[in-house]
Amino acid sequence: MNDLPPITFANGDRVPAHARIAPSGVERIMFGENVDKPMARLSYARLGKKACFAGMLFRDAPSDYRAGTSMLEYFFEEVTPALGLEPGNTSVIRKPIIALLLAEYGLEPDVTSETWSHVGLLVQRDTILRNRPALHFIEGNESEFNDDRHRRYYDIIPNRELPYMYPLASPSRRVDIHTSYTP
Repeated sequence: MNDLPPITFANGDRVPAHARIAPSGVERIMFGENVDKPMARLSYARLGKKACFAGMLFRDAPSDYRAGTSMLEYFFEEVTPALGLEPGNTSVIRKPIIALLLAEYGLEPDVTSETWSHVGLLVQRDTILRNRPALHFIEGNESEFNDDRHRRYYDIIPNRELPYMYPLASPSRRVDIHTSYTP
């Protein structure tokens, strides 16, 4: 595959991007000077004329990079059109911020999935130091939402604590997670 135009992260840093195919057949965009040891990567599957977002990885990304936002913007606004592709179905999305970004690009959650959870993304509080977003459950598969395997993606605020921790009429933004998104 060919090399791609560089990505520009939110802080203005430009980083080379290289397209590669993994042994599994999944296509990857590798970010960084060294394609064998990239600083980040984004994966997608090509199904006909569709580019189906599969996931991304950027360990210890500097916060000013806004890595998830920058990488999804790059995928949808530069890579997909450059390859003559349209967005397709995604893999299961567990990160609430990524789910919100996918919705901004017009993708819809699969609310029929048995793992789907509709949750509330709570506003950031100055009194709580969080590296992960805080969520509360609204509807869907509550056991999937509460599963310890997903605690690295978000913190859970029990609904009974909302009136005390978030005394607002509408403290959260609704988001759908643990499901795929479709165009």
